[in-house]
Amino acid sequence: MIRQAEAISPFPPLMTAAEVAAAISASERQVRRLDSSGALPRPIKIGRMVRWRPDELQAWIDAGSPKRAEWEAIRKHHARKN
Repeated sequence: MIRQAEAISPFPPLMTAAEVAAAISASERQVRRLDSSGALPRPIKIGRMVRWRPDELQAWIDAGSPKRAEWEAIRKHHARKN
């Protein structure tokens, strides 16, 4: 059964480190290391929470999983085209 909030939310759910870990077949600790080293897309921070956008992670994987600086340059370049 779908909860009421899920049914009307216009936003996709954000992913936790544990969910990212499961998606990329890594440990949560490895996800945190990858984030700290700049190997993952920049997360969204809400207070102390750290979350990732699923659509951005998928696009990052599709682009070959570049380092954060390169990924941000790619995104910026594509934003200018649109």
